[in-house]
Amino acid sequence: MKRPFRSLALLVTALALPLGARAERLERTFPATADTVVEVRNLNGQVIVHAWERPQVQVVALRRSLVVETHIEQGSNRIHVHTHLLQSSAPASERVVDYEIWAPASAGLQLQLETGAVDVENFTDDVNVETVAAAVRLRNLSGHTSVKTLNGSILVERCSGRLEATSISGSMHFLDSTYNRLVANTTSGDILYEGDLRRGGSYDFLNHEGAIELRLPPSASFELDARTVQGEVVNEHPLTPRSHGRVPQRSGLHSLLGTAHTGEAMIRATSFSGKIWMRKR
Repeated sequence: MKRPFRSLALLVTALALPLGARAERLERTFPATADTVVEVRNLNGQVIVHAWERPQVQVVALRRSLVVETHIEQGSNRIHVHTHLLQSSAPASERVVDYEIWAPASAGLQLQLETGAVDVENFTDDVNVETVAAAVRLRNLSGHTSVKTLNGSILVERCSGRLEATSISGSMHFLDSTYNRLVANTTSGDILYEGDLRRGGSYDFLNHEGAIELRLPPSASFELDARTVQGEVVNEHPLTPRSHGRVPQRSGLHSLLGTAHTGEAMIRATSFSGKIWMRKR
C-alpha cells in the first residue's frame, strides 16, 4: 500500500521545517457509506485523495503554521475538510496545509484549492475539482469528472466516463484515457491527447491560442471536424473526405472534415489562432 509512505513523507516534511516554523499533524477517521461525499477547501498545499476498500474516510492534515486552522468534521453523509485563514496578511508560504485522504471508491469528491497540487486516483463516482493555480493530476477515474482551473495544469491518466476540463492558461494532457464524453476547453493553454478513442465516444477540444495535438494509433476510427481561423490543421491520418471537406496529408489548412476507418468516435477540434495537429502515435 502507498499510504504508509505518503504519511511518512508528510512527517518527514514536518521534521524538516525551519526552527521558527510550527507544524501540527492531525488525523481523523469517520464512518462512511457508498455515497459519502468528501468536501475539501484548502488555500495552499497538497490535496491527495486515494480510494480504498474500508467503509471509512480517513484524513491526515499537516498544518505548517498558526496563521491557518483546519476544521475536519462530519455532517450527515458529508465529510468537511476546510482550511481557514486567521491572519489575512500572512504570506502564501505560511498558509500551507497538506491533506492526505482515504475514502471508499464510490465516494463523491468536491475539492477546492488555490495553489499547490491536487492528486486523485481510483474513484468511480463524481469528482469535482476547482483550483486557481494548483496543478491537477487524475488517475483511474471512471465517473463524471469536472475540473476548472485558472492557470493550473491538468494531467489525466487512464480515466474513463465523462470529463469536462476548463482552464484559462493551463495546459492539458490526456494520456491513455477512453472517455464516453470529453470536453477540454482552455483559452491559451496547449491541449495534448495521447491514446485511443472509445467507440461511440465524443471528444471536443477548444482553445483560443495554443496547440491542440492528438496522437492517435493508426487503427483509430473517428469522424473529424477540425477548424481554426488563423492557425492551421495538419493531418497524418488517412481520411475519407466528407461533403465540402478537403483532406490534406501534411499540408496545413484552416479546416478539415473527414472520416478515419468507419468513424466510430467523434472528434471536434476548434481554435482561433492555434495549430491543430492530428498525429499518428
